[in-house]
Amino acid sequence: MIHAMLVSPFKEEHIASFSDIEGYRFSYCARPTPEDLAEVDVILGHPSLDVMRAAPRLKWVQHLAAGVDGITSRAAEFPRGVALTCLSGAYGQSISECVLAMVLSIYKKLPLYRDNQDAALWRDEGRQESPVGKRLLILGAGNIGCAVARLFRPFGCHITGVRRVLRALPPEFDEMITLDDLDAALPKADIVVSALPNTPATAGLFGRERLALLNKNAVLINVGRGNLIDCAALAERLNAGLLLGAGLDVTDPEPLPGDHPLWTCKNALITPHITGGCFGHLQATEEFMFNLCRDNLARFRDGEPLLNLVDFETGYRSTDGRA
Repeated sequence: MIHAMLVSPFKEEHIASFSDIEGYRFSYCARPTPEDLAEVDVILGHPSLDVMRAAPRLKWVQHLAAGVDGITSRAAEFPRGVALTCLSGAYGQSISECVLAMVLSIYKKLPLYRDNQDAALWRDEGRQESPVGKRLLILGAGNIGCAVARLFRPFGCHITGVRRVLRALPPEFDEMITLDDLDAALPKADIVVSALPNTPATAGLFGRERLALLNKNAVLINVGRGNLIDCAALAERLNAGLLLGAGLDVTDPEPLPGDHPLWTCKNALITPHITGGCFGHLQATEEFMFNLCRDNLARFRDGEPLLNLVDFETGYRSTDGRA
């Protein structure tokens, strides 16, 4: 009998979703102790490295994040011989819809009108923009990037993707480039969306100099990792009118301190890292998560390749098939 433990953000009631899978004994523990972990073979949830290292029989961890850079960046501390799988593919719908909502809100000045509403102020804020025919640059051409591209396709946008290595062009994109070509592409982009994970190649990618490459009518959206962007430098450009707007679901630091200048930027739209939540945000995300976990539990039991196996060298899901 395989012992699988559910940890945060799973709840005890979620055990029922897996209890019919043969060959397993399931338990729930929000903050497991070494005694709780003594006979655990599998962990599902968001376990810390300390928790994983305290489970002597551990063979596999199903993490509930699409990006597991907090683990892969400390690969030497990850228990040797343990498989790690992620939730890549779960968040395309949720995140892409938020990206589209952010762009439209900025183009239509909805945050500004909401401020006016709070002040009971009836005032026309003037010229608006439209995504129709715009040049869209998407950093990260995986599940999330492709989902963003699909939502913008009906607007007749020219869509360029940015990825580490050039492979076959996904049908959602008009062209694909690598990070080596990023600086040449930025000045031509009307909308820049980043869904990149945190890796040594992406941390600090948008510092002061690269932000200066964006044209003043551009919109910058970040739904990947907060440390991609120098947020203080971004606030300076927004307040100086050197960018049309920015939508951020992630920031650096996070949570964003109350005295950070981004809070007072009229053309910034900030949400508290809500697009990648497993529970309580979007039912489709929860269903994907449960289905992937069930599938992988059956595969692990039967000795079959696991889905979304993480490659520790790249920090991404393995590109060798799905396993």
